[in-house]
Amino acid sequence: MKMGLKKQKKRNEHTDMELNSEQESLEVNGMETAEAELPPEEQIKQLQQIAYYDTITKLPNMAKFSEDCRKMIQEFPEAFFGVIVFEIENLDKIRILYGLQECDRVRCYVADSMRELLKMGYIYGRIHEDLFAVFANFDEEDELTNLVDLLTNGIREYSNNAKLFFSFGIYKIEDNSKEISEMANLAELAKRTVKSDSAVNYAFYTPELEARLLEDKQMGAEMDYALEHHQFVMFLQPMVNLRTHEIIGAEALVRWDHPEKGILSPFKFIPLFEANNFMIKLDHYIWREAFKTIRHWIDNKIEPIPISINISPIHFEHPRFVETLCNYAEQFRIPKNMIQLEIAERSFSDSKENMKDVLLELNKEGFRLCIDNYGSYQAPLNAIKDYPISVIKMDRLFLNKNLDNEEGLTLVRYIHAMAKELDRDVIAEGVETIEQAGNLSELGCDYAQGFFFAKPMALREFDAFHKKILKDKYIPAITYPTFDEMDNDLLP
Repeated sequence: MKMGLKKQKKRNEHTDMELNSEQESLEVNGMETAEAELPPEEQIKQLQQIAYYDTITKLPNMAKFSEDCRKMIQEFPEAFFGVIVFEIENLDKIRILYGLQECDRVRCYVADSMRELLKMGYIYGRIHEDLFAVFANFDEEDELTNLVDLLTNGIREYSNNAKLFFSFGIYKIEDNSKEISEMANLAELAKRTVKSDSAVNYAFYTPELEARLLEDKQMGAEMDYALEHHQFVMFLQPMVNLRTHEIIGAEALVRWDHPEKGILSPFKFIPLFEANNFMIKLDHYIWREAFKTIRHWIDNKIEPIPISINISPIHFEHPRFVETLCNYAEQFRIPKNMIQLEIAERSFSDSKENMKDVLLELNKEGFRLCIDNYGSYQAPLNAIKDYPISVIKMDRLFLNKNLDNEEGLTLVRYIHAMAKELDRDVIAEGVETIEQAGNLSELGCDYAQGFFFAKPMALREFDAFHKKILKDKYIPAITYPTFDEMDNDLLP
């Protein structure tokens, strides 16, 4: 009986499939018949729409954009043209908050705004998933940047709940024989160099830029191997007492000991690592080295000094950030007040409520907190009062600008006095001359850091330098830690 039911079920399924197939065939044939009834010119128009226009925004696609640009160049071979490409920087956040359909509505809004803003003489389109492009004639370079401003300000207000942010790349055409797609690629290369927190949201393509991006690509391919094989090295720069020149702490910095290029400055690789989020791994690596170094000093009967480690705003979004630092302290048996966390001033300017909660938790755990680069980003003064900050580091450029004139000295004196009233320590960064050190000392500043005292140096060199300063004290033979397998488990 059961076998019979199964056979019947299969027979029914087979019949349903045949009926569905016949229905689909009739529908397809009907569509083909309907299409066949269209006049030839309408059929051509439909095919052109499919071939040359974006289905979502109805803007010209890359094929149509390229064809129209080429015609314009051929018609006006002596004119100057530029290709501008731009991207909606916060589209990913909109997708997370509101979904994919909202992203398409945003793209259509951008397309409609371009139609309204860009009148006669401009060629424009959506040339890639998230890339829009404009082809424009210009006589002076600022005409292109004015066009960027027009698009930036004209498209920004999407709704009451969402503003749109853009990054632009500009390629000034010098060789008309290049493919339009290649020109757009070069403009896009320039766009990649625009930093999200920069006041300028565009960049021009230069041959040097292309060389740098190729170098970035190579470094990006090497970075994981470099981390795994300990090519990144922690350097320490001393912080000193301005009156006694005694070392009272050190800032942990990073250098890349590249097997072919030698020691690379962080300016070579930090911007790339911040852009591709590798900075998170590298930060953890340097933090661990700082904890390990304090353990090294304790084990060798050397009076340990606090080490400052830099904290990027992105870490405050990680739910286990505080736990990670506490685990490092426990792993290496380090008093938490030996680690000072340096948070850049700009982080306080646009901080969220969760950042304050995290800082309060870190302070409760016993870590010292420091505002780094104070004076560089115009953070609100009440940040010193409202956050559990122990140390203020005055920015190098801020000091350079203000230590050589009376008004500037008054400003520095005011910040220092205010910090002292609030029981905060003040460290002056970037002290490079004896005159600067003297001025700071006269202002009552107690601590400083900079090339006048010492450059950043590797641990062995730092220990030798420290020993020289403490020449009246006996320093026993020192052993240095080696890398072991347990280190790998500590990486995020």
